[in-house]
Amino acid sequence: MNNIKKSIVGGAFISLGAFAFLITLQKTNNIFISSMMFYLGLSLIMITKQNLFTGQVLTKADLPLQEYAKTLLMTWLGNCIGSIITTILLSTILLPDITQMMINKMSLNPIQMLVSSIFCNILVCCAVVNYSRTKNHLMSAFFITIFVIIGFEHSIADMTYYTLAMIEGINMNIANTIISLVIISLGNVIGGRFVVEIIKQNRKVD
Repeated sequence: MNNIKKSIVGGAFISLGAFAFLITLQKTNNIFISSMMFYLGLSLIMITKQNLFTGQVLTKADLPLQEYAKTLLMTWLGNCIGSIITTILLSTILLPDITQMMINKMSLNPIQMLVSSIFCNILVCCAVVNYSRTKNHLMSAFFITIFVIIGFEHSIADMTYYTLAMIEGINMNIANTIISLVIISLGNVIGGRFVVEIIKQNRKVD
């Protein structure tokens, strides 16, 4: 139960970071500064030790396969709950225009989604590894800023964006939205596992 709670809070923090990004972009029209604001979500998760699906692909990699898969699924569901609830609450006081972002996201085909989400979690996991080893927020924020500027697909952040799009009345096909989240989540897992394998290889060399 504690892990579910930490996953819900983790999803809420990522939603907060997504809103910080969207509102800053709307007010400044500066993609660099706005992308830095997204790091708020991950930094809160790492500081308070909450659960995030994309990070746990890396940090729970030593678990037996069945337990690993179960942990990731439960974290994903908890993150989803936290993201949706937080988005609904924040949308009562903040309603950034997400139209162009959704046009860009909905124009991606499945292969593009997969590739984008793979590279997203390579950068996210590098941020997590850096913070776990050095407690250096500056370098971790650099990795996150890059993925947001480029527009790589982060499954948990997308839960906020998709929910916000529905609240704003953007036409979203529920079935296609779920399929997109599944593809992006799979890509995030592949990207995270890539970082896991690099770390394993480095340990063998050492």
